[in-house]
Amino acid sequence: MPAQTSSQLTARLTILLAGAVILGVAAQYLPAIYNDMKIKEKRAKASGSLVSGCTLVTILAIGALCGCYNKVPVHLRLSQNTAIVNVATLAEYPTTVLRATLKEEATQSKIWEIEARSGTPQLHELVFHVGQNSVRLAGPRSGTYKIVQPSSSDVFQLSKNVKYVLQLWGSLQSTPSSVIIEFQ
Repeated sequence: MPAQTSSQLTARLTILLAGAVILGVAAQYLPAIYNDMKIKEKRAKASGSLVSGCTLVTILAIGALCGCYNKVPVHLRLSQNTAIVNVATLAEYPTTVLRATLKEEATQSKIWEIEARSGTPQLHELVFHVGQNSVRLAGPRSGTYKIVQPSSSDVFQLSKNVKYVLQLWGSLQSTPSSVIIEFQ
């Protein structure tokens, strides 16, 4: 396993463990928080405050933790004429990708774009080549994609010495994962 993949795997496991700890602590204190909220709710009729600081912190921590899981993992293996973008979770399991775009970095023009059409499309990897690429290069294990760009062709072209930005969304509300692809 390459060092980059290993360090990224370690980072993901650390995030998962931190999330488990946060959820474990939250579960331990939820009954006390609930009782605290009930007491404060009775007092709130006079003061107008319904949410305690502790409850707000817990809600924000859980919300932030949930946001971490929507990020698509991206591992790029680049050779002279091929770019393999592995998006598998923990380097083994297919990952939900609801939208993907490939843009030329300099002009920001979209070269290729797909969106989920039905089901929950899950991918292991995307493979791009110098020259012609099929618009249907994403072969999901489940679900289907709608080809948004190019709308009137079955292929798109990639060139050497041009920087491309690939963005992948695990949910439409999340920040996309990005990787730069440049064939030398």
